[in-house]
Amino acid sequence: MPPPSRRDLANLLRKLDSNASLQALTTILELCCDESNRAVLAAAGAIPPLVRLLGPEVPVDVQMNSAAVLSTLADHNTANAFSIATAGAIAPLVRLLRSPGAFKSVHLNASGALVALVESDIAQIAAGIAAAGAIPPLVKLLGSDSPAMLQQNAARLLGSLAQHAEYAASIAGAGAVRPLVRLLGLGHSAKFPLVASSDGDAGRAPWRRTQHCCCGAIPPLVQLLGRGSGSNVQREAATAPGKLVRINEAHAVPIADAGAVPLLLQLIGPGADSIMKQIVAATLIFLANVPEVAPVVVAAGAVPPLVQLLGPGTNPVTQQNAATALVSLAAHAGAAQAIVAGGAIPHLVRLLAPDPGPHAFVKQNSGAALLGVLAKRAAVAQKIVAAGAVPALVKLLVANLDAFVQQNAAMALGRLAQDDDVAAIVAADAIPALVQLALGPGASAAPPEAARQATVAELTRLFSGAADGAGPVQPRASTDDDTRVSTALSTLRTLNRDSAERRVLVAFATAGVLAEMEWRRCYRPEDTQA
Repeated sequence: MPPPSRRDLANLLRKLDSNASLQALTTILELCCDESNRAVLAAAGAIPPLVRLLGPEVPVDVQMNSAAVLSTLADHNTANAFSIATAGAIAPLVRLLRSPGAFKSVHLNASGALVALVESDIAQIAAGIAAAGAIPPLVKLLGSDSPAMLQQNAARLLGSLAQHAEYAASIAGAGAVRPLVRLLGLGHSAKFPLVASSDGDAGRAPWRRTQHCCCGAIPPLVQLLGRGSGSNVQREAATAPGKLVRINEAHAVPIADAGAVPLLLQLIGPGADSIMKQIVAATLIFLANVPEVAPVVVAAGAVPPLVQLLGPGTNPVTQQNAATALVSLAAHAGAAQAIVAGGAIPHLVRLLAPDPGPHAFVKQNSGAALLGVLAKRAAVAQKIVAAGAVPALVKLLVANLDAFVQQNAAMALGRLAQDDDVAAIVAADAIPALVQLALGPGASAAPPEAARQATVAELTRLFSGAADGAGPVQPRASTDDDTRVSTALSTLRTLNRDSAERRVLVAFATAGVLAEMEWRRCYRPEDTQA
């Protein structure tokens, strides 16, 4: 429908405040079919009178159509959503959710408008919807007596609200879990809100108070894993266990007892799509990280398929997820041998390679961490060296400024050195790289003076021989930079063991790095830290 003239638009908006409001709303809905008209209507001042038509004194059919127009205006339009919320639409829309049960069309339009508002990702809108008391009526609208589209709208709204940890307990306490699981079982693709991500203790505590609700959802959720391959329902169900464990580790044992692990592994069998592989590998991270459940994961046969996901045909995020899960599993009986036997080492060495992609440092970190765990066994350490891991690990010390990657690379080299595989490590110029790492967080910056002096003193003990037979190097502090410094010192100490030649190498490397730092301090002060 073409845009109206300015005069026709003004007349149309005046009708909203008259007895002809229903006719005007019908015309506006037709205009909104053209997305360009939505901006014209908002700019002309349509939003305030539309919000007024949500009032309780207005006929129900007018309220219903006004909600439909507001839903269309807010859909994928953050500016309009903000204007509608600011004009006071949230409270009357929530009130419409509580209308008598016969008014399902009112519920549908009001919930649709709230979905469009909350999916604008404006935090104040979510807060306003929760504060207006939307959660109880939304849970009620999940019932089987509501039309399917209305149930979908209610689930989407609860899902968006549950992204904010402070509302999760209220949603669970209102009894949302079981109807949401029922919706998943019917094939609905709406997000399952009660397993939305939440970070930190503030988000975790409310869930402990409602743990019985989540545990009640676990058996039907696990049953959904057995449905047809590749469905949206399966993806949602495969995501749920990991998120539940992330919220509260106490969920892990009931999830395992319900038989989730074998079903999850079936989902990454031959023919599985890449998204499902990524989801399942992520879920297995959380299950493998729980000591009571990790043996169940190993016994179910998770190691071979996870090793396969490390291969070059897998997307980087899935490779990272698989390596991280295997780090936790490797500590359990038989898992490390199975990881090596499955051919993981060449894959892990490939993960260490330079990569311009956005997930490079995460892959490198996971690969270095798992190689460090596997290197605890002498026979495996020799295979790691033979696969060419040492040069790749040394490169991570000098080319990667991520503290965790450098720390795990230094730790892996230290583990390899403990098994007397030091020749390859020294030949790869690991000593200068480790000294550089110990003396500063990067080539262009020096650590604070007091910390640097303490590190120099420790290095002096190493290359003078005074450290022979001494206790382990003590970490200087708890920051990421200081942890990698301590790891670098520990690896140097292992390399330095019983070798005058290597003490000389440490001394020369230390002197060289200190000279470079002094030059930077004198001639390029802008590159150094205060």
